[in-house]
Amino acid sequence: MKQGRRGRKNEFLVERERDGRIRFPKLGSVNLLRRDSNSSVACVKEVSLDEEMSSEKDIFSICGPTYLTSVDWACQHHCRSVAASLVQAVYVLERDRQLNRQFPGAFAPHWWEFFHFDLIRKLVDDADNSIFGAIFELNPNSQTGSISNAPRFVVAFRGTITEQDSISRDVTLNLHVIQNSLHTTSRFLIAMQAVKNVASAFPNSVIWLAGHSLGSALAMLVARNMVKTGKLLDTFLFNPPFCGAPIEGIRDERVKQGIRIARSLITAGLKHCVEATRGEAHLRVFFFNDGCLGTTPFHQP
Repeated sequence: MKQGRRGRKNEFLVERERDGRIRFPKLGSVNLLRRDSNSSVACVKEVSLDEEMSSEKDIFSICGPTYLTSVDWACQHHCRSVAASLVQAVYVLERDRQLNRQFPGAFAPHWWEFFHFDLIRKLVDDADNSIFGAIFELNPNSQTGSISNAPRFVVAFRGTITEQDSISRDVTLNLHVIQNSLHTTSRFLIAMQAVKNVASAFPNSVIWLAGHSLGSALAMLVARNMVKTGKLLDTFLFNPPFCGAPIEGIRDERVKQGIRIARSLITAGLKHCVEATRGEAHLRVFFFNDGCLGTTPFHQP
């Protein structure tokens, strides 16, 4: 690890580790500002941070779509990147909570502030007090381009976090997904009521739903129930749950590829069924598989 001054007080250099993490000097107070695209060295500024290691996935300036300085709300790729960023924001909100990263050292705000959204409510699970979702509102006064196709609100839901504070509850909810009983859980009821409240208070506003993995199951369930009330919400589903063979234990690459293709076909079929049953309604459901949140979360056209 290298450490050095960078011209201004409280700025340091840190290097990316082989395992994809950022190792910070033990200052007790650092936060990433930016990274030189031609170097593995990152520039950080002093803010509070308790842990020595932090996943780079939490850091917007490394993993976020920083190229998207002007959003074209009519472009599906731009909309996907914004939706994915807000889902990632929920993941980081919960990790900020677990790691006690507080303002100004919290990582999560960068994920919504970059696109001029405000966080208006965190959705908290009543079983383990984890943050599983959030409601974001677009600030129209900060937009430079047209916002005619932009959402006013985005309700985003995270997937499973494999940390001690949240894994037990998340795994239990994943079992409910397998048993087709997620709608009986308190997390769903909290999410459903939150979306209903927003839709009722702002009946003419555009509202998006977005979720990843377990969160996409939650988003899809909420969207389906909102249709019953006559409210059609654009919904972005990243890696929706699919129960199938554990391909990690399969050695034959041809078999693995076959399973992957089958999963893609099933997802495509699910999308076709959604589109076929929605008639003339202006409901859009977007399915995105591997690569939308994870190692390559954002598409740059």
